Amino acid sequence: NGGSSPYTFDETYRGPSAGSEPEIQAVMTLMTREGCFRTALNYHSYSNLWIYPWGYVNENTPDSVVYRDLAEEITDYNGYSYGTGMETVGYVSNGDSDDWMYGDALCFAFTPEVGEWFWQSDTATIVQQFNSNLMPNIMTAQAAGVVGRGGGGMLADLTGARPVLTGLGLGAGPAGLALLLAGPGWPGLL
Repeated sequence: NGGSSPYTFDETYRGPSAGSEPEIQAVMTLMTREGCFRTALNYHSYSNLWIYPWGYVNENTPDSVVYRDLAEEITDYNGYSYGTGMETVGYVSNGDSDDWMYGDALCFAFTPEVGEWFWQSDTATIVQQFNSNLMPNIMTAQAAGVVGRGGGGMLADLTGARPVLTGLGLGAGPAGLALLLAGPGWPGLL
């Protein structure tokens, strides 16, 4: 029951069974049917965190190095702390979308926890949060072009590579994004 509750009156009630809610069923159906999602962001509030699997146990995923490296580069733009649930919020949480997306749907999923409060009433704060997460959103989408299942595991083709994501600037002109992979077999610019 770590991070969720079986009690309907609790604010962390997880539902009667895994994937029981219509919204969750729709996402699961879409991802299962299409089978091509490589990255996903599951936004929550609040704490300015960038969380990745595993959430249900205090263990690393087989791709934990890639998760960490991507999170490190991405959070350079918004200053968020990153890590697993245990590393960021200090507890395990069963039934989260990132674990299902990574473990069952083979998708690199992250949960950005945005802001300092659950409800941000100040429009200026919301605009600032949007702006601080724009480049991380773009970078996560761009990473979908290079992360995927390799022959020996989800990211066997990136073993030993260190993703270096570099934004080329957002301003009055066109925006650009470069994704560099440094490591054996990945010397180029995408």
